[in-house]
Parts: sequence; structure tokens; C-alpha cells
Amino acid sequence: MTDVAASVSHGESVALLRDAVGRSRDSLSTTLEAISSWFTRAEAPEIAEFSFGTAIEIASRSANVTAVVSDEPGIAFNGKHLTSFVDVMYVLFENAASKSGLPREKLQVTASLCEEPAGSLTLRVANNCEMVADVGAANAAIDYYRDAYGNDDVTRTVIQQNGGSGIFRIWRCLSKDIGIKHTIEFGYESEGLFVVTLKMQEPTGVLYHESIAR
Repeated sequence: MTDVAASVSHGESVALLRDAVGRSRDSLSTTLEAISSWFTRAEAPEIAEFSFGTAIEIASRSANVTAVVSDEPGIAFNGKHLTSFVDVMYVLFENAASKSGLPREKLQVTASLCEEPAGSLTLRVANNCEMVADVGAANAAIDYYRDAYGNDDVTRTVIQQNGGSGIFRIWRCLSKDIGIKHTIEFGYESEGLFVVTLKMQEPTGVLYHESIAR
């Protein structure tokens, strides 16, 4: 009886493994197609503008994450910044998936972009995560990254020691590639919710203006 049970267990394990490999292969194929599409679209000279939803779509497919857009203003971004914005969103989605402690099928990600009365833009990305015992302690554990954000010297040290950090890639994309002033806040809002909020000040230079484009 034990041998039969072991045989069945082994057979089920093999079937599960094959199923997992199949899903991974399909997922990888989809991701590679998305990335290829991303570069094709990003390099296309005819792209004059893009929406927040477009950047979300490309980044979420590339990261193999389902993201729900909860709010999107009716504005368009200058097409030359598409790759950089996709990079930012990809890092946020990939971090949500890899740091949440949850399998991707249980991950819930929401993204919103709000236009503030003063003209700034606020990007908010939230995801569920494995429950933390102490929100204060969990936030304190990532204080180093908050303090280091935007510091060139510290960024280089982190990259050399830890192989890079997604949060610093966001800073490079926004500050260096796009050239927009911004602030970032990130942390646990509750035991099972992690939120990143980016506030972009004076975004006029990254928005699409039809009169200028002509």
C-alpha cells in the first residue's frame, strides 16, 4: 500500500511539475513578446504621445502582472518618454511581485494617476502582500532606502554591493532620463498592503502639447 501511495504521489508530483513548466514556458513566451512589442513601439518614430494606460499595459505585460487602473486623467505624455515611463512602471510591478511574498496569481495591483490642483501629478501603485506582524518595524527596516533615494554616491554603493535596487532605477529614470523633479514615499499602509506614491512636480515638460509637436 505504501509503494502504491508513493507511486501515486510521485506521479502527481511529476504532473504538477510538468504543468508548472508549461505555465512558465507560456508566461516566458508572453513576456518576451510583450518586451519585443515594447521596444518596437518605443523606437517607432511616429509615436508622438502616449497615455498612462499605454505605459501600464506594456509594463504589466512585461512583468507578467495584472494591474488594475483605478484612476487616469485625460492627459497625454510626450512620446519620447515612453520607454522611461515603462521602465518606472515595470520596476514598480516587478517589485510588487518579487517582494510581496505572494504567488503571482494571488497578487492584486492597482495603479492610479491623479492631476493635482497645483498641476503636479501623483502616481500611486498599491499591492497586497504577505501579512507583516508589525507595520512600524517593517517600515523601519526599509528606512535606509528612503534616506538613500536620490543620493548618487549611495546609489552606486548599493548597486555594487547588492547588484542594484529597483527603487534607484526609478530615480535614474525620472531624474536623469526624463529630468523631472519628484518625491517618493513607499511603505506598508497596513499589515497586508504596500504602497508607493510618486509626486511629479511641474510635469509640463513631459506632457504632450499638440501645438508644440507641430
